[in-house]
Amino acid sequence: MKPDCLESITEIGVQMEGESIIVENDTAEDDEVLQEEYDVPDYNNYMPFDVDLYSEDERVKGVVQHLCSEMGHALDLAVLNMTVLLLNLYKCWLVSPRKWVAYSRRPAGYVESFQYNVNRIAYRPMKKISDYLIVQDYVSYKRGFHDERVKVAKRSRIKAEQKLVDLFGKFGFSKELLNGLRRGDVIILKDSEKKKVKFTDNSYNDACRKRNLVLAYNGLLRSTYLDLDLDGYVSTKCLHVDMSRKAVCRIFSNGSFTQGGRFYGGFWMGIPEDLRTRIIINNQEVMEYDFKGMHLKMLYAKEGRPYGVEDPYRVPGYEQTKKIRNIFKTLTLILLNSKPGTNIKAAFMKDFKKKPQKYPDEKDLPNIDKAAKAMMEFHAPISKYFFSGIGIKLQYEDSQIAERVIGIMTRQQIPVLSIHDSFVFPRQHEDQVSTIMRDAFRSQSNMDINDIVVFKYSERNTYNEEQGSYEYNIGSIADEHLKQRMLYFKETNKIPDYLYQIDLHAVDCKCNVECRKIIDQEAV
Repeated sequence: MKPDCLESITEIGVQMEGESIIVENDTAEDDEVLQEEYDVPDYNNYMPFDVDLYSEDERVKGVVQHLCSEMGHALDLAVLNMTVLLLNLYKCWLVSPRKWVAYSRRPAGYVESFQYNVNRIAYRPMKKISDYLIVQDYVSYKRGFHDERVKVAKRSRIKAEQKLVDLFGKFGFSKELLNGLRRGDVIILKDSEKKKVKFTDNSYNDACRKRNLVLAYNGLLRSTYLDLDLDGYVSTKCLHVDMSRKAVCRIFSNGSFTQGGRFYGGFWMGIPEDLRTRIIINNQEVMEYDFKGMHLKMLYAKEGRPYGVEDPYRVPGYEQTKKIRNIFKTLTLILLNSKPGTNIKAAFMKDFKKKPQKYPDEKDLPNIDKAAKAMMEFHAPISKYFFSGIGIKLQYEDSQIAERVIGIMTRQQIPVLSIHDSFVFPRQHEDQVSTIMRDAFRSQSNMDINDIVVFKYSERNTYNEEQGSYEYNIGSIADEHLKQRMLYFKETNKIPDYLYQIDLHAVDCKCNVECRKIIDQEAV
């Protein structure tokens, strides 16, 4: 699709953690967007523009010089911007030809310090380059729009058309091009408005040590085979799981290295909880250990009142179901992260609109304000922390626990996948991980909590019990593509191609019908 007037296009974006290594999330704060319909391509099937992709391969230089020459631009900045954009388009096409790159078309979307933008991606050259590719039919384009499904404005979309794919082929592009140098920082500091801010490594922020740990962890993840076993899994929503997202970063908040600090970026952080125990790590079944009610129990510990084994989200007077529990878990996050005067119901409904499958149907929801009051009364001993904004400081504490666990396991070359306060790992290491998690919690909080670790086992049981290990019985795998990847790893001990995407659709999916037909045909 070509825009009617490329020069008139504007778009507003804001940053949110968890969407990518460096790039801001795919949201907007402006009403100047298009209304999205259900019968169009799935623009929620996207990857965020990555400013860090880079290569000095002669093949990349060749196609960049070819297109810059066509445009009449040969300046170094134009070449750099074209290089990064083309690598994004190529990677996206490899993961899925139906996938889009989400990118900003406003000046503020490119205001980054050099620390986070080593490739010097800038608004004017990026806009000029993308406009040229659009007009010359090298790419498809979708202007920023309003997604009615989640009531959120989204960034513009762009993806490679066959003309550009043919050009990649002409210059001999191949997947190993994406194994080149990535030049961005994995330690990110944001201010109170979630803008990335520059910092200098020093002994106070300990950034050098933090960075080295993340880089070592990413190196281990890069050499780890990760996959998903979806046999018999029924999804409650449409999912596009980008299996290439294996690297993480740490994001600190409010201009402080003692706030936030959680690990973000891996694909496992964005999939449903019940899908995490279907992850495959190096052909082994996994399990997940979760710190139950960590933040609330930390606050009780601060008050010198150990909480015990009870579930802090099971509030008296309310049904003891998982979906009701999720309500109180979300209310806890709101109460600990907000300031006085916060509209609790509005904050809750914002999350409800994004993740309705987590909760009861809207008509069955309890009165949210009354539920919040019941939650505060249930936890009266720590009520002074509600509406204090302490949540971001508690995030730092749980990130330090995660850092300890990740650091120890990385040194032992045992991959664990961190989801803030829980960890997915090969099941054969369960005793070791349990001990390390407890020790890490005790070290951070000075609190001994034998009751806080919750065990979540896979119910697949596809391993060969006679061998006494948790390695998958590959012969029992129904998905032929998955079976071939697992056999490749077993026979070669090398990582199979991970530049692919797994698509899941809910029963009532409103994604484009033709797109779903293509996906079904490819799966055959």
